[in-house]
Amino acid sequence: MPKTADQREALRSFDVYYSLRSVFENLCAGGTLAFVSFAFSIGVSRERIGLITSAASAACILQMLTLFLANHIHHRKRFIVALSILEPLLMIVVVLSIPCLPLQARFPALIVGVFLAAATLHLTKPFTDGWTAAIIPADIRGRYIGRRLQWMTVSTIASTLAAGLLLQYGTDTSSKRIAMLLSIGALFGLLAAFRLRRIEMPALAATSKVSLGDVWSVIRGHHRPFRRYLIGMMIYLIPFYLAIPYY
Repeated sequence: MPKTADQREALRSFDVYYSLRSVFENLCAGGTLAFVSFAFSIGVSRERIGLITSAASAACILQMLTLFLANHIHHRKRFIVALSILEPLLMIVVVLSIPCLPLQARFPALIVGVFLAAATLHLTKPFTDGWTAAIIPADIRGRYIGRRLQWMTVSTIASTLAAGLLLQYGTDTSSKRIAMLLSIGALFGLLAAFRLRRIEMPALAATSKVSLGDVWSVIRGHHRPFRRYLIGMMIYLIPFYLAIPYY
């Protein structure tokens, strides 16, 4: 168990944060059932759906910027919370405004909106992961992450089933109705961001620095377990990322 009441409260808050995030992501991410239905409803062709997913995936590259941002952001928690609030707000603006645009402008606006929303996530994700890692006591790390994944799985299944039922059995399949469903999903993202405000950021996560020399030390093998982990994840994920936009 965590050593102090503050640690226990922080871990409970992160449990709530990740569960709320999973609902938001399973409703509003670019390749979800609800978001694809929204794209169809505003006139996007099936052949272009993969470009929406590709725009969200391309934003992952922005995580590399955190190598440089880490040394210049003095209020890291404020930065994370601000962008975590901005992401669902962008999603709400995008889905509510696009149906009002001319038909030829809808798809470009959707691509830009998806990319910007994903960018806010990826600019903060390394910091958020470091924040979580700094709080979890080493002796319970495996159990805690396993339990967190269980809660996230429950949230994922429940939100996916709820979205499917609403989309399948509703009598109104207009873009505005689906936009309202996506906006409700974005509210879960806002609740998750506000939950982060209750968690104190340890000094280790708030003041950590990164340099290009750190990258070189990983490549040279000074951190072999981490390097093996990176190689394993690349082998596992890259083939899927090449195929997912098509499907």
